[in-house]
This record gives sequence, structure tokens and C-alpha cells, in this order.
Amino acid sequence: IRSLKRVKDAVAGGRALPQVLREQRVWGRKERLYERILPNLTPAALDRLLQSAHHVDGIVKGMKLPTWPTDNWQAVLRLALMMSKACSPR
Repeated sequence: IRSLKRVKDAVAGGRALPQVLREQRVWGRKERLYERILPNLTPAALDRLLQSAHHVDGIVKGMKLPTWPTDNWQAVLRLALMMSKACSPR
């Protein structure tokens, strides 16, 4: 998620996608995936996903959040579903 955000921010700043992908060490099949999903991701969605990943990290370490599941795997599943929804074409 961090890598996606870095690439999206750099491209939004006017940098060329192939150059940014090389700098972020994104190659091969992963490069094609980035090219496909980046247009579907908004900066706000990436911010939410990054914040959610932070929440999941806390949950795995024992933190309790009222709006998140307490089970580690349920929290990871929720993040994966959020990621899937954010990356799908509109």
C-alpha cells in the first residue's frame, strides 16, 4: 500500500510512471498490475487504506479498536476486501 501511494503521488506530481516504478523496484508482472490499478485508486482511497493497514498492524499487536474486529485474521480480511474494492474499476 505504501508503494502504491508513493507511485501515485509521484505520478500526480508529474513524474513518468516507468521511471517511478523502477525507483520503487516494481518490475515484471507487478509492474503491469500497478499500471492497471493505479488509475482506479484515488489519493483519498490510498490514504484510507494506509490508515487501515496501520490499524491492522495495531490489532495484530494487541490493540483494540471499537470499529475493527479483534481477531487478527478478520482484521486482515477486512483490509484485503477494502483493497480489492478500492482497486476495482468503477
